[in-house]
Amino acid sequence: MSDCMTSIARMRCRPIASMHALVTLAITYSCAYSMAMAADWKPAAQVEIVVPNSPGGGNDAVARLMQKIVQDRRLVPTPVVVVNKPAGGGSATLSYLGQKLNDPHTLAVVSITQQLTYIGGTTAQGYRDFTPLATMIGDFIGFAVRADSPITSGKDLIERLKKDPSNNAILRTNCVATQLAGGHAPNALPQRATANVNCRMFPGRSAEEVRQELIAAIADPGVTVEFQSPPEKPGVQPPLSREVMAPIEALSRDMYPGIAVIPTINSGATDGRFLTPVGIPTYGVSGMLSDGATSNAHGLNERIRVQTLIEGREFLYRLTKAYAGGK
Repeated sequence: MSDCMTSIARMRCRPIASMHALVTLAITYSCAYSMAMAADWKPAAQVEIVVPNSPGGGNDAVARLMQKIVQDRRLVPTPVVVVNKPAGGGSATLSYLGQKLNDPHTLAVVSITQQLTYIGGTTAQGYRDFTPLATMIGDFIGFAVRADSPITSGKDLIERLKKDPSNNAILRTNCVATQLAGGHAPNALPQRATANVNCRMFPGRSAEEVRQELIAAIADPGVTVEFQSPPEKPGVQPPLSREVMAPIEALSRDMYPGIAVIPTINSGATDGRFLTPVGIPTYGVSGMLSDGATSNAHGLNERIRVQTLIEGREFLYRLTKAYAGGK
């Protein structure tokens, strides 16, 4: 494989894997609905083409070219406008489109970036929530490593990530039997046995899908798999706007110089799962540096450094004041 030179880190590197990235025109109504009315339907209101970029960006250029063609050829009897929703790395576009359920007057130009925000947990909408209409642009995204890296393929990269417990936990849905119970006495055959299975679901998977996969994996009609309580309804993830991220980044530079602020997915849960479904934007930030591999979260010997606890308290105090407009 040929070497390449990165423009930022200035390190020798080689490509190890790539994936095809598509820029797609999407809409929120179902395929059956769109096919049924495709022959006779015409827009009765203003048509919006939503793009996840500011004016002048790549997707914006595609949308405005579409707008020009439709208007110049008078393909629809109503106005066509381009709506820019650049916040949240594309999550604002998907959130806006998701509010237009069964509204064929709203289209969006989306790319693989919007799917990455879904995987990262910053939006609740994934590719299953929209109907793709057309592929507008094809592109490739590559992964690169140093020329002397032992990672030589995409498979090597995945295997490397899987060796880290923290990374492995967020690459897929994980289910673990955390508690087992059975029998009423040590000298009697048990009449029943139960197992509590704790699942951390990958974004986009529903609780019912995971339940059905457990049933298929157990493959025993004598075993029932049921929820301990009704599944919670996922909320729409709020966009990571500059109003949210800027104070976090500024405070991190002050308290932890050189530490990058990178939104990420977490395999745990917070009260955000109750707040976001009722429309209360919720963000998770701790300001605490920890070693995820040895903190033993929820274990019998769960621990955290005293210094980390003190720093986290100061971080959250100062961050709260910053959001409130104080100093």
